Amino acid sequence: TFRFPAIPAQRVRLVQTATTPQNWSVSELRVQAPGGREYDRQQWWRLQAKPNPWDVQWAFDDCPVTRWKAWDKSTPGQYLEINFIRPMELGGIRADISGDQPDVTMRIDVDTGDGVWKTVSDKPEDTALEPPPNVRRKVVDDLKRLGYTHLVVAKNEFLASDVYRNEAAWGITRIGDTGEGRLYRLD
Repeated sequence: TFRFPAIPAQRVRLVQTATTPQNWSVSELRVQAPGGREYDRQQWWRLQAKPNPWDVQWAFDDCPVTRWKAWDKSTPGQYLEINFIRPMELGGIRADISGDQPDVTMRIDVDTGDGVWKTVSDKPEDTALEPPPNVRRKVVDDLKRLGYTHLVVAKNEFLASDVYRNEAAWGITRIGDTGEGRLYRLD
C-alpha cells in the first residue's frame, strides 16, 4: 500500500522501477480516498499498461486469482495507469502482488490534469495478504466465467499434484486419464 497526502488526480500510475529478470505482475490495483476507503471501480475509467496493454483488465477484475503480467523482464518505466476522466481525490494506492517477484520495486506517479507526472510515493507499506477462502474454487469459477467447460491437467504441470489430490475442492470432475494427464469437467 502506497499512502500519500491527499491530491486531486486526473491520472495515476503504478510505475515499476527495478531492473530484474523477474516478470512484473499485479493481481489487483486498488484506488483509495484520503483516509483509506477504497473507491469502487467505474466503467468510464480508462486503463493502460506498458508493456502488455491487452491484458490490463486482469489487474482490475476484482478477482484474486487472476493477474496482469508484463510478460517481459522488469525494466524501469513499465506501468499500470488509470485515467479517471475527471479528477478524483486520492490518498493511497494498494497493489496486490505475488511473492514470486521480490526484486521488483514500484512508485506512484500522479497527473493532476496538467499533463505533468509527479511522484507522490516510492515507499510502500508491505503487508502479507491471506489467500482468499476457497481459492481453488475461485479459479474454476473464473474459468467458467470465461466460457471454459473442461480442463486438461498434464502430470508435469505446476499445480497437477494439488489438482489430482483435491478434485472436490477445485470443483471439478475427472472425465478421463491418460499416461500424460487428466481431463476434467468444470462443475
